[in-house]
Amino acid sequence: YWMMFSDSLTEAAIVALTLVGASAVTTLVLQSDMLCNVAYNVPLMLPILVGLFQRGDLFGTYCGAAGSIFMIVMLLEGHRAELRIIELVSLRCTTDRIAQQLSDALRQAQLHSAYKSQFLANMSHEMRTPLHGILGLTRLLRQRQTERDVLKQFDLVERSGEHLLNVINDVLDLSRIEAGRMNWDGKDERFSGVE
Repeated sequence: YWMMFSDSLTEAAIVALTLVGASAVTTLVLQSDMLCNVAYNVPLMLPILVGLFQRGDLFGTYCGAAGSIFMIVMLLEGHRAELRIIELVSLRCTTDRIAQQLSDALRQAQLHSAYKSQFLANMSHEMRTPLHGILGLTRLLRQRQTERDVLKQFDLVERSGEHLLNVINDVLDLSRIEAGRMNWDGKDERFSGVE
């Protein structure tokens, strides 16, 4: 403060510029906390500004006005930087939370898809086994029967069974495609085409 009353303008300018530089560096370093920024910069700059205005000469008036404007700009910039940092941290937390939710949802969807594929594969095999037995027995009985009406009924049972078998095969193919085990030629990679 007392350096501002020195007759040497050079000494007063050096002190004022040094403290202005310290204020600028402090604003940069403390930009994440406005209260700390104000608590450091105001006590640092206020005595210098008062001393400059009390000089009563043109140098003191211009430097005091410029220093006051500089201090206000530094405090406003510190406040703006604090708000920007808070927003960035908030966005980062939100982004991390959304990424975690998406990862959980993807893992859950993959688990559900695997359960569905496993269910379809199991049900297809469970339905095919008795159906093959029905079709086989129907073919044996048809070969042994000679009546025309009975043969028509066996043909109807066999066609219905074949149709149901095709539907089951389609369901099984869908479950293989979803599991990524279907070749382009329709053969099962994992089971080498064996049903």
